[in-house]
Amino acid sequence: MRLPRCPPKRPPGFRWFVRLPAQFISWDEFSAAATRSVYARAPQPVHPSEIAPIIKQAIQRLYAGQKDAHRRLG
Repeated sequence: MRLPRCPPKRPPGFRWFVRLPAQFISWDEFSAAATRSVYARAPQPVHPSEIAPIIKQAIQRLYAGQKDAHRRLG
């Protein structure tokens, strides 16, 4: 039996680079703003399948009005 090939490993030091919306200067600020949208819900969602669409909507709102935002969100 032959095992499927694994994708190549990322090089050491590999990081994701995200272009933040203009109103944020750090990843922590941006992340906190997106996360607040989850905590603002009542009742608070607890399952990832409930949280993911809320985070997606929050990120879309945070990028709304940004130049070339449509290319960033895919």
